[in-house]
Parts: sequence; C-alpha cells; structure tokens
Amino acid sequence: MIVNQFTSKPILTTLDQLAMSEIKFYLTGSRFFGNYKAASDYDFFALNSPATIKFLESCDFETVKEYANYSQTIVKGLYVSNSHELIHVQLYDDPELRNTLQIKLKEIGFPWKLAKAWQKLFFEQALTWLANGNHW
Repeated sequence: MIVNQFTSKPILTTLDQLAMSEIKFYLTGSRFFGNYKAASDYDFFALNSPATIKFLESCDFETVKEYANYSQTIVKGLYVSNSHELIHVQLYDDPELRNTLQIKLKEIGFPWKLAKAWQKLFFEQALTWLANGNHW
C-alpha cells in the first residue's frame, strides 16, 4: 500500500512498461541463457524503428553514444534505463533473426564460459552468416 499517493495511476516499473508495450522486446543476455546472478542486469533487443525509440525515450531510457562492446554495423542503437533497474535495450534491423540465433545457441548449449569478447565475436559472425541466407 502506498500512503499519500498523489495519483490514481499505478506506479509501473520499467520492466512492467516494456511488458505492456505493443513493441516486442526480446529478453537476451544472462537472464535468457540462464547463467544470471541476482544482481544481473536485464538485456533486451528490439526493432530499430522510430516507434521503438520514441517509446524508450518516453520510459526514461537514454541512448548510449559509445558502445564499443557491440558491433555498430549489427547493433543499430543501444539504450539504457535511467531507473533503478539496470536495463539495456539493443536495437536491430532484424530482431527476429537475432532471436532465431539466440534460441539455437541456447538449444546447443553454447559455452558461455568463454571470455565476453569471444562470445560477442562468435555471435556477430553467426548473425552475419544467417543474415546472408545460410541455415543451420
């Protein structure tokens, strides 16, 4: 119960706002692959579109100008929440393809104990391979 609540609207967390949006936000990272810790952040990806950007900004996300850990030819934008919940949203031109890849990697038991740099390199190469019309 909230005492002295100043509005009749419910207070939504950033995760609630993403969940209730019509925009598809795909869970990824350690929480998707099952190797997260209690303090792990939330990583999502979505379609790179003006509607997605407008929505993220309305939820108090801000763009990350420099994101050296991601390929800027594949990841078209990166947003981070300004709330107490640490949430990152990566923007892709083809999030369905990205989701296909992460599901396959989860199925085959990709070795997530590799260094992050190797994980990202493999992921980007596999995504490029799929984008070029190759299949598993």
